[in-house]
Amino acid sequence: MQMTISHSVVIAKLAPLFAAALTGPLLASQIPTAELIDLPTTASPIDSIQGLSGDESGSWVSAARTTGSDGLENAIYGVLAGSGISEPGILRTAQTMSGVQQDQLLNPSVRGDDIGYISRYFPPAGPFQDSAWVNDTLLATAGDPVGAGLVWISLQPPIVTDGDTFVEGLARPAGSQFPRERIIVRYPSGDVVYSTLTPLPEVNGEVIGLAGLNVSPSGNHWTAFISYIPPATLGLEEAVLVDGAVHYIADGTIPLTSEDTPFSSLSDSFIDDSGILTYSVFDNLAAFEVYRNDVRLQRGEYSLNGVDARGRFLTVRDRDTELGVSIDGVLLDRPGVGGVDADGDGAADAGWSVVTDFFQNYTEAVTFIDQGQVIVLRDLMVPGVGIRPAVLKARHALPDVSTCPGETNSIGLSSTERVLGNDVVSFDDLELHLTNIPLQATVLPLFSRTQGFVAGPGGSAGNLCLSGAIGRGAPAINSNGQMNLTLTASLSQMPQPTGPVAVQPGETWYFQTWYRDSSSSGNSNFTNAVSVTFQ
Repeated sequence: MQMTISHSVVIAKLAPLFAAALTGPLLASQIPTAELIDLPTTASPIDSIQGLSGDESGSWVSAARTTGSDGLENAIYGVLAGSGISEPGILRTAQTMSGVQQDQLLNPSVRGDDIGYISRYFPPAGPFQDSAWVNDTLLATAGDPVGAGLVWISLQPPIVTDGDTFVEGLARPAGSQFPRERIIVRYPSGDVVYSTLTPLPEVNGEVIGLAGLNVSPSGNHWTAFISYIPPATLGLEEAVLVDGAVHYIADGTIPLTSEDTPFSSLSDSFIDDSGILTYSVFDNLAAFEVYRNDVRLQRGEYSLNGVDARGRFLTVRDRDTELGVSIDGVLLDRPGVGGVDADGDGAADAGWSVVTDFFQNYTEAVTFIDQGQVIVLRDLMVPGVGIRPAVLKARHALPDVSTCPGETNSIGLSSTERVLGNDVVSFDDLELHLTNIPLQATVLPLFSRTQGFVAGPGGSAGNLCLSGAIGRGAPAINSNGQMNLTLTASLSQMPQPTGPVAVQPGETWYFQTWYRDSSSSGNSNFTNAVSVTFQ
């Protein structure tokens, strides 16, 4: 197995702020559930950011307002992993392209290095005008022809896939104001793939609304909600479409595999490249229910916010004392555990906290990135600054137990190892956070299912606290200019002497790291050892 090194996520521009914040004692009783990815108000000339969109490559984008601007989101901010843009920054600004003036940039989405977004122009007289873009390419603007004899009236943000780009919006016949219809258009061909005026055999009534468009990563499948009025009842009903066909109708009681569940409305739907639909409804008892096809996966206070490439579903509770984010029903911030890791060392930092005021206590946006990891946009209390919006990585609070202390090294401190990520084996999310590691020191992570103790092996100043079959990860060098280091391991490829093995639910594993260090008592040392029991 190969282990990769990811440098601490702390942004260098925040160093002066951290220096003031970290003078107090750490909140040792708290395991951090949120790791700071970016604080744009100090890391760049950004006043605020709105919304998040990400993909499994690690790219993410947000609409941003630059400092001193006129109050409009006039920039797109984030990371484009495939282009090597790994630190958050301004990716685009409002400008004039293809003869279209951009005053505001709204609701960006990202797929790889392609950004889809809406630009809004405010003319001196008359209503604003929206245009749909992918990077520098103009797809359509209000008034443009589309389909057979139609023109655009308004457009929703484009959804970029590995193939085509999809845009949903409102259109009308050229030269007439009516009838108006909502359409889904595929670009670059400009073909209309669905119109609310298209008869649906399963629906007895006039379709009057279309919303919630979601497209699979390849662009092979799409899903959306429609609303319609049956002639018999004249009440508004809803249905979910998959590739233009009705999947089910939300008429009050829907037969499922194990029960009949009354519900009042549809919430969100997502579809993968295999055509598997994950969707949520809001039932008559004011609870969200998440389904995959016709099987209920979860019921509770959480609304559906996404599905990743592995089919795992992301839900979030709108108001919560912590982040309130869960994957496949597993809460990423366990009850009673809080804290924010601001400097990337794996420990909660004094003074930093998620805002818990009732009126601000909510997750503003959340999205999957990088093979199932989750980032959120949330207000933080920042020491010496006050409340600021920040991008955080939601991490599962691992109940790691220190089984053996580390010894003092050449810098007069003992090195500490913490385990962050997730103890649910199927999530395959595990990081070893090392602190107080001497600069330029070579480190070697060790893994075992057996605890032990050997004092000063090979003349080391530290003690080996593992025994039995001890696996060794790939060596690394602490060359990031800090005394903190992060190692990433795979639970499906845990090192062992006879070859990598997969961690099994119920197993307890022990972790410790050897590192090169010259001191009066030896030429190497060990961190403390920790154990994690997986589920």
